[in-house]
Amino acid sequence: MTFLYFWLNKLTLRLAMSSINHAIKLVIALVLTITITAPVLAASEPSAFNPDVHDAMRETNETIGKAIVSPVMDRFIASTSRLKFFANRLETAPSEKNLTQFLEQFYDVIENREMLRAYEFGPVHSLGYAELLDTPTDTAGITELLSNEQLFEQLAEPGSRLLQSLQGFSAIEFILQNWQPSEMPADFNLRQRQFLASLTDRVFETALAKQQAWFDSQHQNEAFNAQLVTAGTRDNAYYQTIESGSEEWVSGSINALAALIEEGLVDAEDTLNDPESHSAAVSLRGMRGLINGVALSYAGQYFAAMDGDQRVVDSAPVAPPTRENTEDLARRDGSGISHWLSIQNPALDVQIEAALMSALDMSDSMLDSSAASSIDGEPLQELSAQLEEIVDLLESQVLPVTQAALPAQ
Repeated sequence: MTFLYFWLNKLTLRLAMSSINHAIKLVIALVLTITITAPVLAASEPSAFNPDVHDAMRETNETIGKAIVSPVMDRFIASTSRLKFFANRLETAPSEKNLTQFLEQFYDVIENREMLRAYEFGPVHSLGYAELLDTPTDTAGITELLSNEQLFEQLAEPGSRLLQSLQGFSAIEFILQNWQPSEMPADFNLRQRQFLASLTDRVFETALAKQQAWFDSQHQNEAFNAQLVTAGTRDNAYYQTIESGSEEWVSGSINALAALIEEGLVDAEDTLNDPESHSAAVSLRGMRGLINGVALSYAGQYFAAMDGDQRVVDSAPVAPPTRENTEDLARRDGSGISHWLSIQNPALDVQIEAALMSALDMSDSMLDSSAASSIDGEPLQELSAQLEEIVDLLESQVLPVTQAALPAQ
Protein backbone atom coordinates (compact mmCIF):
# COMPACT_ATOMS: atom_id res chain seq x y z
CA MET A 1 0.00 0.00 0.00
CA THR A 2 2.21 2.70 -1.38
CA PHE A 3 0.48 5.65 0.26
CA LEU A 4 1.15 4.37 3.76
CA TYR A 5 4.92 4.19 3.49
CA PHE A 6 5.67 6.86 0.81
CA TRP A 7 7.32 9.12 3.36
CA LEU A 8 9.74 6.69 5.05
CA ASN A 9 12.92 7.35 3.03
CA LYS A 10 12.53 11.09 2.86
CA LEU A 11 11.27 11.48 6.41
CA THR A 12 14.19 9.46 7.81
CA LEU A 13 16.67 11.96 6.32
CA ARG A 14 14.77 14.97 7.62
CA LEU A 15 14.33 13.51 11.09
CA ALA A 16 18.01 12.61 11.28
CA MET A 17 18.79 16.31 11.00
CA SER A 18 16.54 17.09 13.96
CA SER A 19 18.74 15.01 16.25
CA ILE A 20 21.71 17.43 15.91
CA ASN A 21 22.74 18.88 19.25
CA HIS A 22 20.50 21.88 19.83
CA ALA A 23 23.30 23.86 21.42
CA ILE A 24 25.19 23.66 18.13
CA LYS A 25 22.06 24.85 16.33
CA LEU A 26 21.97 27.94 18.51
CA VAL A 27 25.55 28.78 17.56
CA ILE A 28 24.64 28.36 13.90
CA ALA A 29 21.63 30.60 14.41
CA LEU A 30 23.88 33.34 15.81
CA VAL A 31 26.04 33.19 12.69
CA LEU A 32 22.99 33.19 10.43
CA THR A 33 21.66 36.35 12.02
CA ILE A 34 24.74 38.13 10.68
CA THR A 35 24.71 36.65 7.18
CA ILE A 36 21.00 36.15 6.43
CA THR A 37 19.40 38.56 3.95
CA ALA A 38 17.39 41.56 5.08
CA PRO A 39 13.98 40.55 3.56
CA VAL A 40 13.85 37.32 5.57
CA LEU A 41 14.83 39.13 8.75
CA ALA A 42 12.08 41.63 8.18
CA ALA A 43 9.51 38.92 7.71
CA SER A 44 10.30 36.61 10.60
CA GLU A 45 12.81 38.50 12.79
CA PRO A 46 14.64 35.35 13.89
CA SER A 47 17.46 37.29 15.55
CA ALA A 48 15.26 39.40 17.83
CA PHE A 49 14.66 37.73 21.16
CA ASN A 50 11.08 38.38 22.23
CA PRO A 51 10.39 37.34 25.83
CA ASP A 52 6.64 37.11 25.16
CA VAL A 53 7.24 34.67 22.29
CA HIS A 54 9.74 32.77 24.42
CA ASP A 55 7.17 32.37 27.22
CA ALA A 56 4.44 31.38 24.76
CA MET A 57 6.74 28.71 23.30
CA ARG A 58 7.27 27.32 26.77
CA GLU A 59 3.50 27.22 27.36
CA THR A 60 2.96 25.39 24.07
CA ASN A 61 5.71 22.86 24.81
CA GLU A 62 4.06 22.18 28.15
CA THR A 63 0.54 21.66 26.78
CA ILE A 64 0.62 20.43 23.17
CA GLY A 65 1.41 16.80 23.99
CA LYS A 66 -1.51 16.30 26.37
CA ALA A 67 -3.89 18.60 24.49
CA ILE A 68 -3.23 17.36 20.94
CA VAL A 69 -1.11 14.21 20.69
CA SER A 70 -2.81 12.34 23.53
CA PRO A 71 -6.39 12.54 22.17
CA VAL A 72 -5.23 11.77 18.62
CA MET A 73 -3.30 8.77 19.96
CA ASP A 74 -6.35 7.65 21.96
CA ARG A 75 -8.44 7.90 18.81
CA PHE A 76 -5.92 5.80 16.88
CA ILE A 77 -5.85 3.11 19.57
CA ALA A 78 -9.65 2.97 19.74
CA SER A 79 -9.80 2.72 15.96
CA THR A 80 -7.28 -0.15 15.81
CA SER A 81 -9.14 -1.92 18.62
CA ARG A 82 -12.32 -1.85 16.54
CA LEU A 83 -10.36 -3.11 13.55
CA LYS A 84 -9.28 -6.12 15.65
CA PHE A 85 -12.91 -6.78 16.51
CA PHE A 86 -14.06 -6.77 12.88
CA ALA A 87 -11.09 -8.92 11.79
CA ASN A 88 -11.99 -11.54 14.39
CA ARG A 89 -15.61 -11.46 13.30
CA LEU A 90 -14.55 -11.86 9.67
CA GLU A 91 -12.33 -14.79 10.62
CA THR A 92 -15.12 -16.72 12.32
CA ALA A 93 -18.05 -15.62 10.16
CA PRO A 94 -17.01 -14.55 6.63
CA SER A 95 -19.78 -12.59 4.93
CA GLU A 96 -20.25 -9.55 2.70
CA LYS A 97 -21.55 -7.55 5.66
CA ASN A 98 -18.56 -8.38 7.85
CA LEU A 99 -16.13 -7.65 5.03
CA THR A 100 -17.75 -4.26 4.40
CA GLN A 101 -17.55 -3.38 8.09
CA PHE A 102 -13.89 -4.39 8.20
CA LEU A 103 -13.06 -2.24 5.17
CA GLU A 104 -14.88 0.81 6.54
CA GLN A 105 -13.01 0.45 9.81
CA PHE A 106 -9.74 0.01 7.94
CA TYR A 107 -10.27 3.38 6.23
CA ASP A 108 -10.93 4.97 9.62
CA VAL A 109 -7.71 3.46 11.00
CA ILE A 110 -5.75 4.80 8.04
CA GLU A 111 -7.08 8.33 8.56
CA ASN A 112 -6.32 8.26 12.27
CA ARG A 113 -2.87 6.81 11.68
CA GLU A 114 -2.02 9.58 9.20
CA MET A 115 -3.07 12.23 11.72
CA LEU A 116 -0.04 11.17 13.79
CA ARG A 117 2.51 11.86 11.01
CA ALA A 118 3.35 15.36 12.24
CA TYR A 119 4.18 14.01 15.72
CA GLU A 120 6.52 11.18 14.72
CA PHE A 121 9.83 12.44 16.00
CA GLY A 122 11.89 11.49 19.03
CA PRO A 123 11.37 7.92 20.32
CA VAL A 124 8.35 7.32 18.06
CA HIS A 125 10.81 7.55 15.19
CA SER A 126 13.96 6.11 16.74
CA LEU A 127 12.25 3.10 18.34
CA GLY A 128 10.88 2.00 14.97
CA TYR A 129 7.14 2.07 15.66
CA ALA A 130 6.42 3.79 12.35
CA GLU A 131 8.36 1.09 10.49
CA LEU A 132 6.31 -1.63 12.19
CA LEU A 133 3.20 -0.01 10.73
CA ASP A 134 4.47 1.06 7.33
CA THR A 135 7.35 -1.11 6.10
CA PRO A 136 6.86 -2.18 2.45
CA THR A 137 5.52 -5.70 2.33
CA ASP A 138 7.53 -8.77 1.37
CA THR A 139 4.75 -10.24 -0.74
CA ALA A 140 6.74 -13.38 -1.55
CA GLY A 141 7.40 -13.90 2.16
CA ILE A 142 3.71 -13.57 3.03
CA THR A 143 2.75 -15.94 0.23
CA GLU A 144 5.24 -18.51 1.52
CA LEU A 145 4.04 -18.04 5.09
CA LEU A 146 0.42 -18.63 4.10
CA SER A 147 1.29 -21.72 2.08
CA ASN A 148 3.35 -23.39 4.82
CA GLU A 149 1.06 -24.65 7.57
CA GLN A 150 3.84 -25.47 10.04
CA LEU A 151 5.58 -22.10 9.55
CA PHE A 152 2.27 -20.29 9.77
CA GLU A 153 1.43 -21.88 13.11
CA GLN A 154 4.82 -20.77 14.48
CA LEU A 155 4.75 -17.19 13.27
CA ALA A 156 1.14 -16.09 13.01
CA GLU A 157 0.51 -16.04 16.76
CA PRO A 158 0.31 -12.44 18.06
CA GLY A 159 3.20 -12.85 20.53
CA SER A 160 5.61 -14.44 18.06
CA ARG A 161 8.46 -12.62 16.36
CA LEU A 162 7.51 -11.65 12.83
CA LEU A 163 9.70 -9.71 10.40
CA GLN A 164 8.68 -6.08 9.87
CA SER A 165 8.25 -6.77 6.17
CA LEU A 166 5.56 -9.38 6.94
CA GLN A 167 3.31 -7.15 9.02
CA GLY A 168 1.80 -3.67 9.15
CA PHE A 169 -0.76 -1.89 7.01
CA SER A 170 0.78 -2.83 3.69
CA ALA A 171 0.59 -6.51 4.68
CA ILE A 172 -3.11 -6.07 5.47
CA GLU A 173 -3.49 -4.37 2.11
CA PHE A 174 -1.78 -7.27 0.35
CA ILE A 175 -4.20 -9.75 1.91
CA LEU A 176 -7.16 -7.60 0.89
CA GLN A 177 -5.87 -7.28 -2.67
CA ASN A 178 -5.81 -11.07 -2.96
CA TRP A 179 -9.50 -11.07 -2.13
CA GLN A 180 -11.03 -10.28 -5.47
CA PRO A 181 -14.26 -8.24 -5.40
CA SER A 182 -16.01 -10.89 -7.44
CA GLU A 183 -15.36 -13.53 -4.78
CA MET A 184 -17.54 -14.19 -1.79
CA PRO A 185 -15.81 -13.68 1.57
CA ALA A 186 -16.17 -17.42 2.17
CA ASP A 187 -13.71 -17.92 -0.70
CA PHE A 188 -11.06 -16.17 1.38
CA ASN A 189 -9.47 -19.19 3.02
CA LEU A 190 -9.28 -19.64 6.76
CA ARG A 191 -5.51 -19.20 6.96
CA GLN A 192 -5.73 -15.83 5.21
CA ARG A 193 -8.47 -14.70 7.58
CA GLN A 194 -6.47 -15.89 10.59
CA PHE A 195 -3.43 -13.97 9.36
CA LEU A 196 -5.55 -10.85 8.87
CA ALA A 197 -6.71 -11.12 12.50
CA SER A 198 -3.09 -11.57 13.63
CA LEU A 199 -1.97 -8.52 11.66
CA THR A 200 -4.64 -6.29 13.19
CA ASP A 201 -3.66 -7.47 16.66
CA ARG A 202 -0.04 -6.48 15.99
CA VAL A 203 -1.15 -3.05 14.73
CA PHE A 204 -3.09 -2.54 17.95
CA GLU A 205 -0.08 -3.53 20.08
CA THR A 206 2.15 -1.14 18.14
CA ALA A 207 -0.34 1.67 18.70
CA LEU A 208 -0.21 1.01 22.45
CA ALA A 209 3.60 0.98 22.39
CA LYS A 210 3.66 4.35 20.59
CA GLN A 211 1.42 5.86 23.21
CA GLN A 212 3.57 4.48 26.02
CA ALA A 213 6.74 5.96 24.49
CA TRP A 214 5.06 9.35 24.41
CA PHE A 215 3.40 9.45 27.81
CA ASP A 216 4.59 6.64 30.12
CA SER A 217 8.00 6.39 31.78
CA GLN A 218 9.40 2.89 31.26
CA HIS A 219 12.40 1.43 33.11
CA GLN A 220 15.08 4.13 32.80
CA ASN A 221 13.35 5.90 29.90
CA GLU A 222 11.40 9.01 30.79
CA ALA A 223 8.20 9.63 28.83
CA PHE A 224 9.01 11.61 25.68
CA ASN A 225 6.32 14.19 26.41
CA ALA A 226 8.09 14.95 29.69
CA GLN A 227 11.21 15.89 27.70
CA LEU A 228 9.20 18.34 25.63
CA VAL A 229 7.40 19.76 28.66
CA THR A 230 10.72 20.50 30.37
CA ALA A 231 12.53 21.81 27.25
CA GLY A 232 15.09 24.41 28.25
CA THR A 233 15.46 23.32 31.87
CA ARG A 234 18.86 22.55 33.37
CA ASP A 235 18.50 18.77 33.50
CA ASN A 236 17.03 18.32 30.00
CA ALA A 237 19.81 17.03 27.79
CA TYR A 238 17.43 16.25 24.93
CA TYR A 239 16.08 19.80 24.47
CA GLN A 240 18.51 22.29 25.95
CA THR A 241 16.43 25.34 25.03
CA ILE A 242 12.72 26.11 24.90
CA GLU A 243 13.14 27.08 21.26
CA SER A 244 14.57 23.66 20.37
CA GLY A 245 11.36 22.03 21.60
CA SER A 246 9.31 24.41 19.48
CA GLU A 247 11.54 23.68 16.50
CA GLU A 248 10.70 19.98 16.80
CA TRP A 249 6.98 20.66 16.41
CA VAL A 250 7.46 22.92 13.38
CA SER A 251 9.86 20.48 11.71
CA GLY A 252 7.42 17.63 12.30
CA SER A 253 4.73 19.44 10.32
CA ILE A 254 7.16 20.39 7.56
CA ASN A 255 8.39 16.79 7.22
CA ALA A 256 4.88 15.35 7.07
CA LEU A 257 3.59 17.83 4.49
CA ALA A 258 6.73 17.69 2.34
CA ALA A 259 6.55 13.90 2.12
CA LEU A 260 2.86 14.09 1.19
CA ILE A 261 3.67 16.54 -1.61
CA GLU A 262 6.69 14.68 -2.93
CA GLU A 263 5.29 11.14 -2.87
CA GLY A 264 1.79 10.83 -1.45
CA LEU A 265 -0.06 13.06 -3.91
CA VAL A 266 1.68 11.38 -6.84
CA ASP A 267 0.59 7.98 -5.59
CA ALA A 268 -2.91 9.27 -4.87
CA GLU A 269 -3.28 10.46 -8.45
CA ASP A 270 -2.58 6.94 -9.69
CA THR A 271 -5.41 5.55 -7.55
CA LEU A 272 -7.99 8.16 -8.60
CA ASN A 273 -8.50 6.63 -12.03
CA ASP A 274 -11.20 4.72 -10.15
CA PRO A 275 -12.27 7.14 -7.37
CA GLU A 276 -14.72 4.66 -5.87
CA SER A 277 -12.07 1.97 -5.51
CA HIS A 278 -10.55 0.61 -2.33
CA SER A 279 -7.16 2.15 -3.18
CA ALA A 280 -8.68 5.59 -3.75
CA ALA A 281 -10.51 5.43 -0.42
CA VAL A 282 -7.25 4.60 1.38
CA SER A 283 -5.41 7.46 -0.35
CA LEU A 284 -8.08 10.09 0.19
CA ARG A 285 -8.78 9.23 3.82
CA GLY A 286 -5.06 9.11 4.58
CA MET A 287 -4.48 12.44 2.87
CA ARG A 288 -7.19 14.13 4.89
CA GLY A 289 -5.89 12.62 8.12
CA LEU A 290 -2.36 13.90 7.57
CA ILE A 291 -3.46 17.46 6.79
CA ASN A 292 -5.79 17.39 9.78
CA GLY A 293 -2.96 16.29 12.08
CA VAL A 294 -0.77 19.17 10.91
CA ALA A 295 -3.65 21.60 11.40
CA LEU A 296 -4.14 20.39 14.96
CA SER A 297 -0.44 20.78 15.71
CA TYR A 298 -0.53 24.29 14.30
CA ALA A 299 -3.69 25.79 15.79
CA GLY A 300 -4.29 23.63 18.84
CA GLN A 301 -7.33 21.65 19.89
CA TYR A 302 -9.73 24.32 18.66
CA PHE A 303 -8.72 23.50 15.11
CA ALA A 304 -11.07 20.55 15.44
CA ALA A 305 -11.00 17.23 13.66
CA MET A 306 -13.24 16.65 10.68
CA ASP A 307 -16.41 14.56 11.05
CA GLY A 308 -18.67 14.64 8.03
CA ASP A 309 -19.69 18.26 7.39
CA GLN A 310 -18.87 19.34 10.96
CA ARG A 311 -15.67 19.79 12.86
CA VAL A 312 -15.52 18.14 16.25
CA VAL A 313 -13.63 18.78 19.47
CA ASP A 314 -13.32 15.74 21.72
CA SER A 315 -16.06 14.05 19.66
CA ALA A 316 -18.57 16.85 20.37
CA PRO A 317 -19.91 18.40 17.12
CA VAL A 318 -19.51 22.15 16.83
CA ALA A 319 -20.06 24.65 14.05
CA PRO A 320 -17.15 25.05 11.60
CA PRO A 321 -14.76 27.62 13.12
CA THR A 322 -14.18 31.01 11.56
CA ARG A 323 -11.42 33.49 12.18
CA GLU A 324 -13.82 35.67 14.17
CA ASN A 325 -14.73 33.01 16.72
CA THR A 326 -11.40 31.21 16.99
CA GLU A 327 -8.67 33.84 16.79
CA ASP A 328 -8.27 33.98 20.58
CA LEU A 329 -9.03 30.34 21.39
CA ALA A 330 -5.72 28.81 20.30
CA ARG A 331 -3.78 31.49 22.17
CA ARG A 332 -5.78 30.99 25.35
CA ASP A 333 -5.41 27.22 25.12
CA GLY A 334 -1.70 27.45 24.34
CA SER A 335 -1.65 24.04 22.64
CA GLY A 336 -0.50 24.91 19.15
CA ILE A 337 2.26 26.63 17.19
CA SER A 338 -0.16 29.48 16.54
CA HIS A 339 -0.04 30.32 20.26
CA TRP A 340 3.41 31.85 19.93
CA LEU A 341 3.47 32.73 16.21
CA SER A 342 0.41 34.96 16.66
CA ILE A 343 2.55 37.08 19.00
CA GLN A 344 5.61 37.11 16.75
CA ASN A 345 3.79 37.71 13.44
CA PRO A 346 -0.03 37.97 13.61
CA ALA A 347 -0.44 38.46 9.85
CA LEU A 348 1.58 35.32 9.09
CA ASP A 349 -0.44 33.38 11.67
CA VAL A 350 -3.68 34.32 9.91
CA GLN A 351 -2.20 33.39 6.53
CA ILE A 352 -1.07 29.92 7.61
CA GLU A 353 -4.30 29.13 9.42
CA ALA A 354 -6.34 30.15 6.37
CA ALA A 355 -4.13 28.03 4.11
CA LEU A 356 -4.61 24.99 6.35
CA MET A 357 -8.38 25.53 6.40
CA SER A 358 -8.35 25.72 2.62
CA ALA A 359 -6.29 22.51 2.30
CA LEU A 360 -8.72 20.64 4.57
CA ASP A 361 -11.67 21.91 2.53
CA MET A 362 -9.94 20.70 -0.65
CA SER A 363 -9.36 17.22 0.80
CA ASP A 364 -13.00 17.04 1.92
CA SER A 365 -14.16 18.09 -1.52
CA MET A 366 -12.16 15.28 -3.11
CA LEU A 367 -13.69 12.77 -0.72
CA ASP A 368 -17.15 14.00 -1.66
CA SER A 369 -16.25 13.86 -5.34
CA SER A 370 -14.98 10.29 -5.03
CA ALA A 371 -18.50 9.19 -4.10
CA ALA A 372 -19.72 10.76 -7.32
CA SER A 373 -16.82 9.40 -9.42
CA SER A 374 -15.86 12.88 -10.62
CA ILE A 375 -12.24 13.46 -9.54
CA ASP A 376 -9.69 14.54 -12.14
CA GLY A 377 -6.09 15.72 -11.83
CA GLU A 378 -6.87 19.40 -11.24
CA PRO A 379 -7.99 19.17 -7.57
CA LEU A 380 -4.78 17.32 -6.68
CA GLN A 381 -2.71 19.99 -8.41
CA GLU A 382 -4.52 22.72 -6.52
CA LEU A 383 -4.03 20.91 -3.23
CA SER A 384 -0.36 20.38 -3.98
CA ALA A 385 0.11 24.10 -4.63
CA GLN A 386 -1.69 24.95 -1.38
CA LEU A 387 0.46 22.54 0.64
CA GLU A 388 3.64 23.85 -1.00
CA GLU A 389 2.68 27.35 0.14
CA ILE A 390 2.23 26.12 3.72
CA VAL A 391 5.57 24.28 3.71
CA ASP A 392 7.33 27.34 2.31
CA LEU A 393 5.85 29.58 5.02
CA LEU A 394 6.77 27.13 7.78
CA GLU A 395 10.32 26.70 6.49
CA SER A 396 11.16 30.28 5.61
CA GLN A 397 9.12 32.27 8.14
CA VAL A 398 8.24 30.08 11.15
CA LEU A 399 11.25 27.79 11.60
CA PRO A 400 13.70 30.73 11.90
CA VAL A 401 11.71 32.03 14.87
CA THR A 402 12.64 28.86 16.78
CA GLN A 403 16.30 29.67 16.20
CA ALA A 404 16.11 33.16 17.66
CA ALA A 405 19.19 34.56 19.35
CA LEU A 406 18.93 34.35 23.12
CA PRO A 407 19.82 37.43 25.20
CA ALA A 408 23.25 37.57 26.75
CA GLN A 409 23.41 35.94 30.18
